[in-house]
Amino acid sequence: EDNMADRDNPTYGLSAEVASKIASKSDPGLEAEARAFIEARIGSKIAGDFGDALNDGTVLCKLANAIKPGCIRKVNSSKLAFKKMENIGFFLGVLPGFGVKAVDSFQTVDLYEKMNIPQVVLPLLALKRALK
Repeated sequence: EDNMADRDNPTYGLSAEVASKIASKSDPGLEAEARAFIEARIGSKIAGDFGDALNDGTVLCKLANAIKPGCIRKVNSSKLAFKKMENIGFFLGVLPGFGVKAVDSFQTVDLYEKMNIPQVVLPLLALKRALK
C-alpha cells in the first residue's frame, strides 16, 4: 500500500542522510549518478536537462527494456500528453519487479510536469542498488 505520508518521509529504502539531502531539493551529484546509470544501461548519452530528457518516458522504458528485454512491450513515441504519461506509468509498473520499493518511487506528475525531479532520481538510484 502506497502511503503518501511515508513517501514524504522516506525513513527506509534510503539512508536518512541521502533522504535529507533530497528533501533540501536537488542534488546535482545524485542526478549525475542517475544519469550515468541510465546512460551505461541504455548505451547512449542523455542530452540536456535531465527532467526534459526523461519527460516523455521513452528513456525510462528503454532503461527497463535494457534490464529485462521485452518487459515493456509498447513504448509510445507520440507527443500526446497521455501517451507520455502512459510511458512513465509503464516504467513505474515494472519497478517493483526489479526490487524497488513503493516508498522509493515517484508519481507520474513528478516527472511529467517536472514538479519534483529530485523525487524522480530516488527510484533510479534504488534501481541501481537493487541490480548490484
